[in-house]
Amino acid sequence: AELEVGGELGVGSFENLVHDYELISPEDLDEESLDAVLYSSCKVELICSWVQHLIMEQTERQILTTPAPLLTRVFQQLGNGMVQYHHALRLATTPFPPQYAKTCNGCL
Repeated sequence: AELEVGGELGVGSFENLVHDYELISPEDLDEESLDAVLYSSCKVELICSWVQHLIMEQTERQILTTPAPLLTRVFQQLGNGMVQYHHALRLATTPFPPQYAKTCNGCL
């Protein structure tokens, strides 16, 4: 809710508010984790798995005290994001038919 644009927040205050949140950069990862990401063939899936594991770990330790319905929604949205990622990956890696490309170029 804090990051939503509109209402009392203007564009300038939105940018300032976003920068108040702590971000994780590659320098924050230990060498083993960084190597795991760099040499993984499934980088996105690995990071998503780490995020899910981190959420569950912090929930079990009672550091993250999110009600169960909201927590299930978080996992649902992470899953939906992965599904959309795989749809986009499939579109990006599907070769364009050469005959169709030649026809389009001829029409232009």
